[in-house]
Amino acid sequence: MTATIVVDTTTSNGSSSTDGAANVPVTNTSLSKYNFSNLLAYVVNISVTFSIGVNIDLAFSIDICMAVWVLWQFCPSQRNSDGVERAWYYYSIMTIFQAGWTVSFSYDIIWLALISMYGIVITLVMASMSLQKYSKTWKGYLLWQCLISIQTGWIIAAAAKPRQMILDQFTAKQINGVQLGVLAGLCLVSFGISVKALYVLLKQRTDATKKTIKEEEEMGSSASASNLVSSSEEEAV
Repeated sequence: MTATIVVDTTTSNGSSSTDGAANVPVTNTSLSKYNFSNLLAYVVNISVTFSIGVNIDLAFSIDICMAVWVLWQFCPSQRNSDGVERAWYYYSIMTIFQAGWTVSFSYDIIWLALISMYGIVITLVMASMSLQKYSKTWKGYLLWQCLISIQTGWIIAAAAKPRQMILDQFTAKQINGVQLGVLAGLCLVSFGISVKALYVLLKQRTDATKKTIKEEEEMGSSASASNLVSSSEEEAV
């Protein structure tokens, strides 16, 4: 029985492990939690978008691109690649805000749509920044980062629409000071909750990453010590 080594051609250096003989990057071929999380998030996003019917034509082109992004990571060589690891749960979090925007915009709750839109912007920017921090080939860029970067730029521009709609509502309606204060307070509280939730998730991820790095360093130190002891014993013999 021989082990199958799958080469990850999207990464320019070792990711999960390296084939010592050929010194090429290899990857774990088992499905990860990120694969299933991204697939579930995509299905939920599609269901909400097309059941409500907001901007279907525009959403269709974006969703086709993201379908490639989601399904490609189920290929054996990509399931645990650096692109998947770096994308983390950002896409899943983004789809929650996307669903919030779709529902709130369809019911003309513009202030909530604005908060959801900025939540989308924040998560996509974080995803782009995270995907920027690993050594990749041009294939890795096109597969993992390019689509996210394009969507990030589009969403940043699109975020101006609900903001302008809120300003138009303020101009068209007579809003007294109390109503304006309550509305501003709700916006600030909702935005604060979104930022806090993202901070907690990111802190947990950072702590988990530090723990993993520490464990790998300890394993490397143990392996080096074992090799040193073995070499000493061989020299003594």
